[in-house]
Amino acid sequence: MLKKISKYIFYSFVAYLLIGFFILPFFLKPQLVTIIQNQTKTKASIAALSFNPLLFSVKISGLKLTDLQNKALFSFDLLRINVNPSSLLYGALKIKEFSLIAPRVSVVYNKDKSINLLNLLKPQKNKHQENKTKISNTFLPRIIIESIKLENGKINYTDYTRKQIFQFSLENIGFSLKDFDTKNITQENAEVHLYSKLGDGGFVDVKSKILNVRPFKTEGTLSFAASKLYTEWKYMQDVLKLEVADGKISFYTKYAFNLGDLNATKIEDLNLSVKNLRIKPKAKDHDILNLKNLYVQNAMILPMQQKVNIKKAGVYGLRLKAQRSADGVLDWLEYLKTETTDVNTTDKSVVRKSKLVKPWDVRLNSLALEKISLLFRDKAVEPNVATKVNELNVYAHDITLAGKKPFTYQIEADINKNTLCDINGTLAHKSIALMSNIECQDIDIAHYRPYIDQAAHASLKKYDIALDRAFLDFKAALRVDENNTSMALLVNDANVSLKKLLVRKKSTNEQLLRWRDFTIKGVQLSTAKKELFIADVALNKMLANIVRQNSGILNVADIVAVKNSKKKKRADKQVKPTEAYSVKVAQIELNDAQIKFLDKNLTQAQKHTLDKINIQVNDFDIKKRSWLHYKASIRVNKSGILRANGKLRHTPLKQSGEISVQNIALKALTPYLQERSYISIDDGRFSFKVKESYLPSKHYPDLRMHGSVALDSLFVTNTKDANSSLFSLNELRVKPFTLELFPNRLYVDSVDIDSFYVSAKIDENKSLNFAQLMKEKKSKPVQQQSQKKQEPFAVKIAKVNVKNGSAEFRDFSLPIKFKTNIHDLNGALYALSNSPGDTTYVNMSGEVDKYGSTKLKGSVDSFNPKEFTDMQFDFKNLDLHSMSGYSASFAGYEIDSGKLYLNLGYNILHAKLHATNNIMIKKIKLGRELEGENINHLPLGFVIGLLEDNEGIIDIDMPIEGDVDKPDFKYGALVFKTLGNLIAKAVTSPFRFLGSMMGLDGEDLEFIAFEFGKSDITPPQREKLDKIAKLMQKRPKIALKIDAVYDDKNDLKALKLEKLVAMVMKQSGDENVKNAKNSLNIDVLENVYAQLRNDDRLDALKTKLHKEYEKKDAFNRAYQNALIELCTEIQPVEKKALEALAKERANKIEAYLVEEKSLAAKRIVIANTIKQNDADDATVHSGLTITVSDSDK
Repeated sequence: MLKKISKYIFYSFVAYLLIGFFILPFFLKPQLVTIIQNQTKTKASIAALSFNPLLFSVKISGLKLTDLQNKALFSFDLLRINVNPSSLLYGALKIKEFSLIAPRVSVVYNKDKSINLLNLLKPQKNKHQENKTKISNTFLPRIIIESIKLENGKINYTDYTRKQIFQFSLENIGFSLKDFDTKNITQENAEVHLYSKLGDGGFVDVKSKILNVRPFKTEGTLSFAASKLYTEWKYMQDVLKLEVADGKISFYTKYAFNLGDLNATKIEDLNLSVKNLRIKPKAKDHDILNLKNLYVQNAMILPMQQKVNIKKAGVYGLRLKAQRSADGVLDWLEYLKTETTDVNTTDKSVVRKSKLVKPWDVRLNSLALEKISLLFRDKAVEPNVATKVNELNVYAHDITLAGKKPFTYQIEADINKNTLCDINGTLAHKSIALMSNIECQDIDIAHYRPYIDQAAHASLKKYDIALDRAFLDFKAALRVDENNTSMALLVNDANVSLKKLLVRKKSTNEQLLRWRDFTIKGVQLSTAKKELFIADVALNKMLANIVRQNSGILNVADIVAVKNSKKKKRADKQVKPTEAYSVKVAQIELNDAQIKFLDKNLTQAQKHTLDKINIQVNDFDIKKRSWLHYKASIRVNKSGILRANGKLRHTPLKQSGEISVQNIALKALTPYLQERSYISIDDGRFSFKVKESYLPSKHYPDLRMHGSVALDSLFVTNTKDANSSLFSLNELRVKPFTLELFPNRLYVDSVDIDSFYVSAKIDENKSLNFAQLMKEKKSKPVQQQSQKKQEPFAVKIAKVNVKNGSAEFRDFSLPIKFKTNIHDLNGALYALSNSPGDTTYVNMSGEVDKYGSTKLKGSVDSFNPKEFTDMQFDFKNLDLHSMSGYSASFAGYEIDSGKLYLNLGYNILHAKLHATNNIMIKKIKLGRELEGENINHLPLGFVIGLLEDNEGIIDIDMPIEGDVDKPDFKYGALVFKTLGNLIAKAVTSPFRFLGSMMGLDGEDLEFIAFEFGKSDITPPQREKLDKIAKLMQKRPKIALKIDAVYDDKNDLKALKLEKLVAMVMKQSGDENVKNAKNSLNIDVLENVYAQLRNDDRLDALKTKLHKEYEKKDAFNRAYQNALIELCTEIQPVEKKALEALAKERANKIEAYLVEEKSLAAKRIVIANTIKQNDADDATVHSGLTITVSDSDK
């Protein structure tokens, strides 16, 4: 029985072996291929299949799966499985070996977004619903694995969804699992090892130890060595415009996982490195990013606890290039744009509800970004701008993602050529709390001038400025804190300095402005408190060049022009008032500044320099009723000094201070004066010193100035007249004066003028030098504009003192050039005013030429002299020889010698002039008579002879009256007219002229009256001769010419009557002349007629008279008268008797004057006999004429 059992067992074993070694593989191999092909859309083939029933192992060799198009899907060289069935006896499955040799997998991602391996299974015809059972307790059988390994595996991945087919492979894939027991894992730790070589040369190595299964617990390491980033780029190359040209990435980490304690899951000792990264644009040969190293060191991740701790991370040697194109597009933005694909990355049909999750706790102990360089080229501006960060280093410590605690940082930057920046501080970002110390030096502002120009041209109509040089230094300590929704900025001790600025005008290339530095120091800013404090603002060593062009426009006036923009109507919005900032500046300074001014708008360009400009303002505060203090000094044209100091309150406005100007050279005004005149200021210095205050007021003057003015060494010449002197002044002092504005008033206590000189000259063309100082200019018509009547500017000067004044007057328009000099002029003027009704008092005296003197004294309404003037102007002992020019022009004579005294009185009241002009000339002696076209010839010698008394004095009172308000009133013309009339009167009516001077009736002195036929001087006529004698005694140079006059009718009739009477007296024998009239009776007369005539004329006469007179008495009277007339008429008298009568009359006049009045006989001249016809009255006038001897003419 036993043998039989043994036999069965043997045959069974042999059958087992046959089935296992031969039959089972034979049937299983094609069946396996059929099953695979029936269940999948593949073609399958197996090279060999064997089963070892003794070892309970299976080997499959040469398995290949292809798709229906014979494209490889999966294959391996050998699959070996060895299971120990005896382990089932103690409820375990023991796999002694599971080996897969050289597996090959081809993964294809098709254009339709399908993956080849996912579409291999065929759909089943009958679908059965599976009952879902609820398993309360899961059961995991014991599994013992001695060895699982995969060797020389490979995965090929091909992606057809890209424009360019992407292919990648994992090569030499290896996997091993040893000593794994799900029940007794603690005794023998299972080791897992997974590694693979990447197709680009990289290597992945994962090593793990399975420490427990229930719960699952493992730990291990993962290393990734030097994979080329070019591979990853190739996958994305269709959607990126960049190319990763070079670069490798590697990392290493330890990890641990415990399913029983998930919080213990960790990744530690993580190190990541990206080296030699090089990125460039597609199809271009220049790099835009180079990175030597990006690293993460000693990082630890607790994913279940959401904690990350990184000991150190950094970047070293990053070089980045960026560029903005001409149309303003940044190249990196274009590079990073992904190209449009048909992949929908977002399923819009799915709406996910956000849940509040616990934030990760991420900590970075140390961050270092070192040796970073950046280059940014901007072609959107002209000229292009390149910004180069030569080296950037950023260091930070203790950074947390939560940002509750601040981390420290430090930034160092070397920018462009010389810019250095250092920034350090702390930052907490959950609720922003930033503390930073910033210091930058030599920031080149001019380097970015194209941006300034571009912005200016965009917003301005004209921008003609070129910033050639400017450097900025900045240093500050600032703090930014987040308070709810607002940010608070606190700046401490900030300093800003803009250095080495140089600005020029682009169109002309001329330098406009430069300075050494503009600094702002000690800035304290608090946005929370709205306070700004600045310790010092200073502009040092500034130089401004200002030019006035030929057009009269300043070179800086047209450098900027604003665009004409249309004003848009804005809707009125109610804006809540905000609290204003408190702004304080402790000190504002302008140090050692200079302004150069070149004026080309003159015939000869003129340069002016304001240098050593120092201005200091202290305690500026924007707060109302706060006071600032200031002081300033400026040097003008290397000599004059201007100083000012004081204090100012801006709100409400109030100011007080002092201003002084010392020795401002007035010579610089000459080019401006000579544009319109011939005036040249060759020397002169102006100074003043005032205390001033300003306070707007309704009741008092707004501006008040109190001080003094000085003018020294002023010398003014006339360039039209060979630089002849016009005016000079040794010194002028105004001290003190008070000037008030709004309303306006000027009060001067005293004006002291010392040693002034004035030169007036009339040239050959009768033009006064002062009248020709202005140059002729083409004047444009000025439109008259209606102006409001303004209040007069009240001016009062208490006293003007004049000392050592002088004046020179020359008149070259005369035949003989005239020159006189007034010198040693001293005196004073009191109470000068432009207020109506105020009286000014004048008291001046001086000397004229060598021996003359002058004096001016009186009072005048200085505002309106026409209303009131009472002045006395005296000249004494003036040399007449120097006035030969005027005498030659006026009368045709030189004056050899003589003295002139003038006493001129001017009295004007209500525009009515009453002038009392007294002219006294002593011992005048005329010179030669001149001839010329423009010379008037007047009997000046005759007039002198008439006027000069026995002491050689001519004394003339020449009153003048007129209305000074008349438009044609000219005092000088009136004087010459009066003088001319005086001379004409003296020449034409000397007796009337002299008589008027002596209070006599001049017309009565022009003749001596004689009765007809008589030569006796009657008493009235003798009185006339006495007056003439008296006049001639006072005028020793005049002579008297007597006309021998007779009346050929009346004197002849008188002589005939006298002869008739004599004849009758003779016949009557009566010698008594008194009876002569009674002797002329009718009988005697008829007898006389009969003796002289023999005719019947008497009969005819009687007949005629009898007809007219009937009465005898009437007839006798008429007849007697007629007889007298007839008898007189027929008396014979010759002409000689008449001439003798005339001479007798003249002789008697002469005899009376010589004998009775003791006049020199040579002064009496009897003229020729003159016949007079029919005198108007009953006398004959023997004319008297005043003459002057030739020696005195």
